[in-house]
Amino acid sequence: MSALTSSITPFHFPAAQGPSLLEKAIDLLSGQSRKSARVSVHDYSVTTTSPNVSRLESELRSAPASVFPDLLDQRANSLDAAFADAFSEATMMAAHDEIEVPDMDCWRLAHRFLAIFFGNPLFVSLRLPLIMPMDDGGVSAEWHEQGLNIEVRFRASRSTYAVIEDARTQIPEYRGRDPMLARVIEALITLARRSI
Repeated sequence: MSALTSSITPFHFPAAQGPSLLEKAIDLLSGQSRKSARVSVHDYSVTTTSPNVSRLESELRSAPASVFPDLLDQRANSLDAAFADAFSEATMMAAHDEIEVPDMDCWRLAHRFLAIFFGNPLFVSLRLPLIMPMDDGGVSAEWHEQGLNIEVRFRASRSTYAVIEDARTQIPEYRGRDPMLARVIEALITLARRSI
């Protein structure tokens, strides 16, 4: 176990090379190329017909651009800290044979997925999820607010599983595999819109 923890820095989850499907989906939603590291929210143009994204975009355009870099940095630090805490808990539990050893590919995917949302000004109203280790070495991210229950289970060696429930019935209830995270993305867009 000590070999695993010494080889991994909990605050740094390196991303896979090349654009992911999720990044392409976010690009389509925001209309922004991911070639630049940080772009003002005022430079965003929405190419989607989704009213959820259009409303977010128009409300964010009215905010001063100087607010976003510092806010996004703080959000990234909070996300990294939450992942580090969950990872520490997972390694401690694995050392006591309570759960499987954390699957690093699974944890990296979860961190990368959430970092894309938390680093995008269109989702600045989205709150940090509850991040918990899972028995199989995976990790779960959950939101329970604004009438929505969104649970994303990044499972080791299996497809991502999603639970989506909406008390307002604006988005369909779903329980099952979501390997491309399409249902989760739509639910998070709805949550971000409701959180403004």
